[in-house]
Amino acid sequence: FSRGLGISPDVAYYVRDVVITQKKNRFCTWEDLHLLDATLVILSRLPNLTQLTLDGLWFGAPTKTSSAASSITRHTFPSVRSLTISTCAFHEFTDVQNLCSAFPVLEAIRFDGIWWGQWTVEGRHRRTNVVPPLTDKSALRWKEIVLGSCFSRNVVIEWLLESLSENTVRSLRLPLIG
Repeated sequence: FSRGLGISPDVAYYVRDVVITQKKNRFCTWEDLHLLDATLVILSRLPNLTQLTLDGLWFGAPTKTSSAASSITRHTFPSVRSLTISTCAFHEFTDVQNLCSAFPVLEAIRFDGIWWGQWTVEGRHRRTNVVPPLTDKSALRWKEIVLGSCFSRNVVIEWLLESLSENTVRSLRLPLIG
């Protein structure tokens, strides 16, 4: 696709909706993170991209020199108005927040199956480090929010209450989760 854009750059103006998905039943590797970063570089070159879906992706863990979402925050997606993040794993909640900050005109967001934190299975218990939410009130101006299953809906809701500008949300969907 990158080569195609190099040959015919006008094609970039016709792309409006992109779905990036990981093959099901396959464990993610560090190679996948490199591929994800390369994909985000290409997507940041699409001036009319308005809808993006990230499904089944692993955003990795931080290294000594960079955070897990540093590849995300290097890019800005100024035309994306609708973002769906489903069945994705992040190192910590601040990586989810940093991802959202890469979309300055975002109006609609859908979270479903989002997991974060360092956790291990010990019997049936999970252990995690939950990071307190950021509190930049000018950051989020979302009109539509769908909050499905998450590692901790409470952390997401606290972040939204602290970060959303007043009078912006017109639709909030919190489906019941069994």
